Amino acid sequence: DHLVRICPDTVPQASIDMNKVLEVTDGEEVTGHPYSLAITAPDRVHFVKGTCREECRWWCDVLSVFPRSKWWDERK
Repeated sequence: DHLVRICPDTVPQASIDMNKVLEVTDGEEVTGHPYSLAITAPDRVHFVKGTCREECRWWCDVLSVFPRSKWWDERK
């Protein structure tokens, strides 16, 4: 949704329930794209790619909060 607001020409390819995500990791080994992330959900792995290293790191930091917050909620 964020990218669609910034770049209206972008067509979303999937919708990911971030509350169910298990991990967010580097996706370069699988995709061959140096700025890609792998978002692992119970049903499949989604791959997204950025335009530069800084963008990829930023998204990784932002999206990695979801699996950690799930772990924290389960401990309560």
